[in-house]
Amino acid sequence: MNWLKGSVDPSVELLVVMEATGVYHQGIARYLYDNGYNVCVMQSGRVKRYAQSLDFRF
Repeated sequence: MNWLKGSVDPSVELLVVMEATGVYHQGIARYLYDNGYNVCVMQSGRVKRYAQSLDFRF
């Protein structure tokens, strides 16, 4: 949690986006949400296509 707080400009509203990974994402998504973070869980194919639309390389 300290790494996340220290890595982001506090004047910017943070949205944590993660891929749905069966049940494995649920714990961290809940933890972040309970600690005041905005969380978005997306299907993995959508995340990949969005990154491709930005011409982002994996």
